[in-house]
Amino acid sequence: MAEKQSEAVGLGRAIRNFYVNYGIFSGRSSRSEYWFIWLYSVLLYFAGAVPLVFLPSIEAQFSALTVWPAVVGLAHFVPSLALIVRRLRDAGFSPYLAFLLLAPFGGLALIVLAFFDSKSAPESTSAPSIEKPSNIEAEIRRLDDLHRQGLIDDKQLREAKNKALGI
Repeated sequence: MAEKQSEAVGLGRAIRNFYVNYGIFSGRSSRSEYWFIWLYSVLLYFAGAVPLVFLPSIEAQFSALTVWPAVVGLAHFVPSLALIVRRLRDAGFSPYLAFLLLAPFGGLALIVLAFFDSKSAPESTSAPSIEKPSNIEAEIRRLDDLHRQGLIDDKQLREAKNKALGI
């Protein structure tokens, strides 16, 4: 599965990403995506509370008022946790800081960390890094020219290409 990359998004795209990336803990999430989901969550809780005004009894209102946040909270627990982990990674922090949610006032600390700018450096991967594709292409063209001129043989050409490609 490809890693989710950080991108500035609007409310609709943030909501889509929130559900599409339900349990994806790898990759990154931008500040806009994180804060639009906060806005969406607040709107979702209020949307659930508005119909309660029309319930006939206080007991029914209280019952529905306690059930709605629990249902929304359970349904959004995993994607919210994944979003927090991706946001921490995007801001340059360890994703293990999400465990602060278990500590008193840890949620407040995570809110503060979510304000940090995205780090521009890509996250490290196990694949070898290639500086610039144009440099490799130029090197391979140069090696092919040397081979055509007869300055290097087939074995030397193959070894030099493998070295240029990092193989």
